[in-house]
Amino acid sequence: MTLEEFRRILPDRLRAIWLQASGVKCGQGVRVGAGSRLEGPGSFAFGDRVHLECDVYLKCVSRGAALDVGRRTFLGNGVEFDLALPCIVGDDVLIAPRVFVTDHHRVEGTGLIPELGVEEAPVLIEPGAWVGAHAVILKGVRIGQGAVVGAGAVVTRSVANFEVVAGVPAKHVRWRYGETAAGLEPTNAVKDERVV
Repeated sequence: MTLEEFRRILPDRLRAIWLQASGVKCGQGVRVGAGSRLEGPGSFAFGDRVHLECDVYLKCVSRGAALDVGRRTFLGNGVEFDLALPCIVGDDVLIAPRVFVTDHHRVEGTGLIPELGVEEAPVLIEPGAWVGAHAVILKGVRIGQGAVVGAGAVVTRSVANFEVVAGVPAKHVRWRYGETAAGLEPTNAVKDERVV
């Protein structure tokens, strides 16, 4: 039996203990599904009761990259984060299966792909947000507190607190609590200074 096969048969909580032994910061009650991987030279931190379903792939491609996931946050089956910068996911966030999040991409231009530069801008997902299955969140996007991103949406601009967006590219659909929601103040928003 290979090491990877052994890790796949471990219960979810034992996988979290395995991560802690590898230097990953894990709060109490963290669960990590089979086939989930953390990769790269960056750092990872998970708050209490974070749940990663099966085959979640979290990649920090540079030493400055970091993923800080808040308490009671859920990452669905096959979610992927591809990070070059620090990224914060707030408390009580639900990220549905097969969501892709990245904070960098190649710059447009002529020439071969390896010759093109890379643009980077941090991603922030605030507390209570919900990201639907198969959505894509691109560089520089802030998903506001309590916001909803529809399934399959491609998010290229920031989403306000309690805003519902959908489509390709994602566009405003409505406010979660009527037209007054735009003026609601976040109750426990992630502080921007957490992003270094």
